[in-house]
Amino acid sequence: MTQSISPASTRAESERLLAEDPEAAAGRDLGGHGPLALRLVVGIGVVAFALFQLYTAYVGPYTALQQRVVHVSGLCAILFLAVAKGTGLWRRMGLIALAVLVSLPALYICLNYQEIIETAGIVTERQMWLGAILIVAVLVATRLVIGWPLVIIALVALAYAAFGNYLPPPIGHSGYSVERIVSHLFLTTEGVLGTPVGASATYIAIFVLFGALLQTTGMGDVFINFGYSLTGRKAGGPAYVAVISSALFGSINGSAVANVASTGTFTIPLMIRTGYKPQTAAAIEAAASSGGQIMPPIMGAAAFLMVSFTGIPYVEIIGHALVPALLYFGAVFAAVQLHAAKNGVRAVAAEDVPNFRHLLVTSGYMLLPIPILLYFLLDGYTPYRAGFYAIVAALVLSLFARRSWPTPQRLFDTCRAAVNGILPVATACACAGIVIGILTLTGLGLKLSGLIVDASGGSLFVALCLTAITSIVLGMGLPTVGVYLLLAVLVAPALTEMGVPLIAAHLFIFYYGLVSAITPPVALAAYAAAAIAKSKPLETSVEAFLMGLAKVIVPFIFVYGPQILLIGTPFEIAIAIVSSFVGVYALSIATTGWWQGPLPAWRRVVVCAGSVLMMMPGIWTDLVAIPVILAPLYLLRPDRRQPA
Repeated sequence: MTQSISPASTRAESERLLAEDPEAAAGRDLGGHGPLALRLVVGIGVVAFALFQLYTAYVGPYTALQQRVVHVSGLCAILFLAVAKGTGLWRRMGLIALAVLVSLPALYICLNYQEIIETAGIVTERQMWLGAILIVAVLVATRLVIGWPLVIIALVALAYAAFGNYLPPPIGHSGYSVERIVSHLFLTTEGVLGTPVGASATYIAIFVLFGALLQTTGMGDVFINFGYSLTGRKAGGPAYVAVISSALFGSINGSAVANVASTGTFTIPLMIRTGYKPQTAAAIEAAASSGGQIMPPIMGAAAFLMVSFTGIPYVEIIGHALVPALLYFGAVFAAVQLHAAKNGVRAVAAEDVPNFRHLLVTSGYMLLPIPILLYFLLDGYTPYRAGFYAIVAALVLSLFARRSWPTPQRLFDTCRAAVNGILPVATACACAGIVIGILTLTGLGLKLSGLIVDASGGSLFVALCLTAITSIVLGMGLPTVGVYLLLAVLVAPALTEMGVPLIAAHLFIFYYGLVSAITPPVALAAYAAAAIAKSKPLETSVEAFLMGLAKVIVPFIFVYGPQILLIGTPFEIAIAIVSSFVGVYALSIATTGWWQGPLPAWRRVVVCAGSVLMMMPGIWTDLVAIPVILAPLYLLRPDRRQPA
């Protein structure tokens, strides 16, 4: 008898984990609680927001300021009303008032856009108050959704703009009035309504809506069932399912903890039942979930932000990002295989594995939205138009099965899930826009890039290490989008100034912004997985970090050897790809400590060194690395046991 995997039995655990995720916490208040009138208004709001995004994705977005201010103001208003449902009377009234006030900037810009363009540079008192309302609303919304860290950074930036004239050079500036600061942040596309919010209001929102539709109709479960049918009969099959499903879901939803909650609640128990230690099962899920955001084609919305910052076409960005992502997941797959041998993991009973042919016949059509999306992207359509057609395709295909029928309740759940998913991204983008706007207004961004170059002493390696440390530290308190936005302005210019290719610099800061999800002490993805597996959180995070160690090394590799970003001659690219995959497999052997049996510590250290050499660009390093790797594994071993 075959069975398909369903997350229904673990929905409560999934929702609990999502509620603990700083990037997903905003959505817990959008449910059916509180006064009826507020619930109705919130419900109408989430549906109107989804319809607005669908409409502008099809016909094309409005002018930049109009599209972005409706996006930000609408989400803030929905959030304030949703949070107001579960509070006391006075706080409720305050949040309702703030929800009403934050709609005024959107109404003003939409109704007076032509006047704003014609009177550019002349700031009225009305515009001042509306700009101040929007800035305050964004700060409050960011506090509710993400927490204090990004808000504090934004407040420091505002204080710097107002009082930076009291600071000594080179950090000080000549000073800016409140009118100049507010108008720059409100009435230009370099502040709150800047490039990050532009990406959120067009590309990101439509793909979050697409992912929400796949999840609420159950079509996303088909991906997991197919992965389970292909790998279930292998030793460690559920772990392979965890890696595949996390790569697919993470690329869409953009949150490592949400990824763990969505897939880990049933892959982790399956891994444990087949022989994995609870700690190892949780580590595999955490490592895989934290990598979903680097996997094309969607990359958890980062690809769209990179388009805005680099000017590189979307298709080129996902092409550059493909091989590094495959290297990372290749390392995780290798860790799965080696841990299966190390722990004596058995295969799942054949009768418990879904039949592939049966799934292909009955559910194969549900996979079509992804190739349809890729077709339109590769055919030159804008990402938001391609996302619109993918949503239409998913809706049409969901009609073919009763279990995925798009009922009114499911469609409403889709809208609500989309708002839940976009809130942390949009608030991070808007709040980071405050920081970015201050940096462009005062010129501090260029000064900081120069300071980084000076601090590195002209050494690219030192600059990369400083960047990596900064990215990890920021990643501990900020969502991935927030980290990337700040570093794209503060650090990426310094790296490009030192000769790093533009795409390599942006992928470098993005990769290291993700590392904190599995890096102690703030390893949220690992802790969420440990809660499911009932393992020790700290030990789980250490093991997850070792499994995801490729994410730490690969960025250095593509900076020094951009061939794995598909930059170079075909021969150079082919050699770099082959040697890199050999290197990540050797790295997994070293971190797992298993090859034909347990490996002593000194052998693991030598193999690790050889793996790094193997991944470094150049044929000569490969020739040196091969004996360094093979000697501890074969030549110096007294026993010659066969691989498990």
